[in-house]
Amino acid sequence: MLLSFLLNILLLFAKADGEQLWEPKNSQISVHNESALVIVNQMRFRDLKTGYMLGQFGLMHVVNSMPECAAACMDTDGCVNWAFSDGNQCHTYTFALRTRPRTTYWGFWGRTFEIKNPCTESLNLCEHGSICSPDRNTKTYQCINCPPPYTGKHCNETTELIAPTVLHDDILSGRNKSCRTLWYHFDIPNAWISYFTHPWNDERKIKIRCYRYTSMITTVMNDNQPVTDLTADHLVDGLDLTVPNFRAMTSFMQAYEKLVQFDTLVFQCYRQNMTNINLKSVYFHLSILNYFINATNTRPKFASEWLLTVDNKPWNGATSDGFISNSNVDVEERFYKNLFKASDGLEITFSDNLGKCLSIEDDWHSYTVLIQ
Repeated sequence: MLLSFLLNILLLFAKADGEQLWEPKNSQISVHNESALVIVNQMRFRDLKTGYMLGQFGLMHVVNSMPECAAACMDTDGCVNWAFSDGNQCHTYTFALRTRPRTTYWGFWGRTFEIKNPCTESLNLCEHGSICSPDRNTKTYQCINCPPPYTGKHCNETTELIAPTVLHDDILSGRNKSCRTLWYHFDIPNAWISYFTHPWNDERKIKIRCYRYTSMITTVMNDNQPVTDLTADHLVDGLDLTVPNFRAMTSFMQAYEKLVQFDTLVFQCYRQNMTNINLKSVYFHLSILNYFINATNTRPKFASEWLLTVDNKPWNGATSDGFISNSNVDVEERFYKNLFKASDGLEITFSDNLGKCLSIEDDWHSYTVLIQ
C-alpha cells in the first residue's frame, strides 16, 4: 500500500510524452527485480498557480496530502479542477475555475490544478476574449463569453471584414487582459500607472489606470467640465479611461465584467477639504456585484458586507434602512445616485450635477469608482 502510494506521488506529476487527455491512464510498474507488479493510475494536471475560494461550488474531500486530493479528482465523475490548501483542505470541481473567475482570487494561499484537456494544451483555442470551458463527461469544450461580432466554435468567425494581425502570446493568452492579470503575471508596481490592456485578447485595447490589481473605472472632478456617461456602446477599441471626466454606467460595467471579471467594488470620494471617504465591498460578496451590474434587484445589506472609512478610520454609523442604494434609482445610475444614506442624513450621491461625499451639503472635490 505504501509503495503504491509513493509511486502514485511520483507518477502523478511526472512528465510524460504522448499522454492522453481527459482520463487517467493505467501503468504497470515492476519492483524488486520484477518480483511484483504495481498498477498505478496516473493523470496529468496543469498548475494554474491561482488560489481558490467559495468551496460551496465544489465537493469537499477528506485527504492527508496533495496527491490524495489529485486522486479524488481522478475518481470523481466529471471532475475538471481540484484545489488544495493549507490544512489539507481539498475541493474538486466539475468546471474549470478559469471559466468562473469570480470563484477565484489571484495569488490566494491555495493551489489549483486542471486536468489536461484541449483548453490547457492550446492557450488560444478560444479566440477574441472568449473562455475555453472543458467538459470531462463529454470530452468536449465550448468557447463561452464570445463577444460580437465573432461567433463560431472557436469565436473566430465573423461576417465583418477584419484585417488579420500577428499578436504577442501575452495578449492571446489573456495576460494583458486587465489590471489584475497584469499584476499577477508581471507584478506591476504599487502606484497609479496607465497601461494598455486587451480585454478581448486580440488587437483591440483600452487605456486604463492600474494600482497593482485595482482598476480605476470612473473619475469625476468637480471642475465644471462636462461628464461623459459611459454605456456598453462605449466599450470599444481605443477607449481611454485615464482622462477625466467620465462615469462608467451600469450597462458599461456589466459588459466590462463579462470580459475581465471582478468581484470587489470601491467607491471613493474627496470633500473640498480633501477628507477622504472610502466605501468598499467585502471581498467575494457576489450578491453585491450582481446588484450593481443589474444581475439582481436585491439591494445589498450594509452591515458585514461593506467597510466605510473616513480618512482611513472606520465609520461606525448606520444606514437609514440597513441597505445600500435606493430601490427607486434608475438601473443605469446604481453606482452613483443615492448610493448611501446614513441614519443621520449624511449621503453619498453623485448625479444631476449634485455631489455629496458623506455629507448633507454639496461639498465634494472628486469621485472615483475602483474595481478589483
